[in-house]
Amino acid sequence: MFCRARYVSSSLLFHPKSKIRFLRQITVTKFFYNNLQTIVKSKPYFQSHHRKYYAVFLCASTFGLYEVARYVTKNKISETESDTDITIVTQEGENYLNRTSSSSLSLAIKKGRDIVQRIKDEFGAPGIVVGVSVNGHTVWQEGFGHADVENHVPCHKDTVMRIASISKSITMIAIGKLWEEKKLDLDKPIQEYVPNFPEKYFENEKVTLTCRHLVSHLGGIRHYDKPFLKSNTDSTSKQKIQDNETVENRNSEKINEKKNNTKEENPKKEENEFELKDYFPDVQSSLELFKNDPLVNKPGSKFMYTTHGWTLLSAVVEAVVQEPFGVYMSKLFQELGLKNTFLDTNDTIIYNRSRYYRHTKDGLINAPYVDNSYKWAGGGLLSTVGDLLQFGNIMLYSFQHNSNNNNPLPGYLNSETVNQMWSPVTESQSNNCYYGLGWLVVPENQRYGCCFQQKLICFHTGSAVGARSVLLIVPRSCDMKDTRKCKWTNPPQGVIVSVIANLENVPLRKTALKVAGVFEDVTV
Repeated sequence: MFCRARYVSSSLLFHPKSKIRFLRQITVTKFFYNNLQTIVKSKPYFQSHHRKYYAVFLCASTFGLYEVARYVTKNKISETESDTDITIVTQEGENYLNRTSSSSLSLAIKKGRDIVQRIKDEFGAPGIVVGVSVNGHTVWQEGFGHADVENHVPCHKDTVMRIASISKSITMIAIGKLWEEKKLDLDKPIQEYVPNFPEKYFENEKVTLTCRHLVSHLGGIRHYDKPFLKSNTDSTSKQKIQDNETVENRNSEKINEKKNNTKEENPKKEENEFELKDYFPDVQSSLELFKNDPLVNKPGSKFMYTTHGWTLLSAVVEAVVQEPFGVYMSKLFQELGLKNTFLDTNDTIIYNRSRYYRHTKDGLINAPYVDNSYKWAGGGLLSTVGDLLQFGNIMLYSFQHNSNNNNPLPGYLNSETVNQMWSPVTESQSNNCYYGLGWLVVPENQRYGCCFQQKLICFHTGSAVGARSVLLIVPRSCDMKDTRKCKWTNPPQGVIVSVIANLENVPLRKTALKVAGVFEDVTV
């Protein structure tokens, strides 16, 4: 069933009458597609789409491969610019492709590929992986560049990378479930769940810190930098959240600048927590990093983006479920069908795990060794674009599920729970973007007729040592003015985009928005 050319001269490829001789020199091998794509890419005769299809068709039909030829003639072959240049849609994708306009999907993939390739080239990212889901069906997953530059390992759809702060949104689904089941109260003082966490004061006044404050970054818990406490001003405490990638990205830039210009005299004391190398055996030991530090703001008053706040939330989860946070989350991954999502442990063998990089004035270098055991809940998970799409569809299905649905299966969360997660918290506003509960939210809005219409967008970005990520969900709108009130019969309805990269400082949020835009009109 597999074929390859032993020898092909340029004259054979340039003269159509010689195609028969060309096909006679083909032998059976399991490397059919990889070898054929090398041939068709290297010779001008096969550079157009229809000639590539024709070449595969001739090869397949010569050996009586009717099914392969049938796929080709129906345009179910898509050209890519990655190492695997010709891929055939598998049986798994047969159902939704039968209901999809192949031309519109192919065009959307082509445009999306161009968008991702541009951002990769512009910022010199070694590797980027993108995935798109439309109405619950994965329609595109592709890797660009390398997961391991030194060993020439290409990125592909199953490449595993750090997802950084998207971990907060995954932790939020665990908190949301416990909240629904009345096992956790978002408005109770933290000390009721974590008694060893000290009572907090702000400006000599005792204050109450709750889970609701923490999931919206309103708790006043500091972020990675302790020097941040020296200047408690509006300019420092009012952090913009329009693209929260910049919050952790500033930490990365400060670290790089410090390493280029100075030497640390006492690495253990002065090391920025963004690059911690110490292993923390449990959540309680992670709390020691910040639990005795003063609050930056009064809880509930100002938005202060913090990953440490989510470490405190993981301690709350542990207290409720009575088992280690990592164990509980690993069980949750299985329940949600996230087969390639893991804690970012350094000693565990994780197949398809990427390496990580950063740019310096001298060029591309390996990102430094770090241990993320102190922040599993807020930035310590690994995943693939496929798993992120799966997670996004779980959220979207739960959001849109109602009594009118044809599917009797309930969502993992109630619709009202997700609605609250995706509702803007007023104190977190920055321009037209808000933070909800574990998610960033851009509310839908249209000020004038026939003018720009802002759709509801729910997303989270992430920045880790040597990595960037984004998960973006755009629920399908309906005839009703408020998307939240739409009564969908077949959820999930909408576009979901996930992008991960193994380089710091690559702005992926706008890239994901552009990709979502080109798939907006694809119907499945």
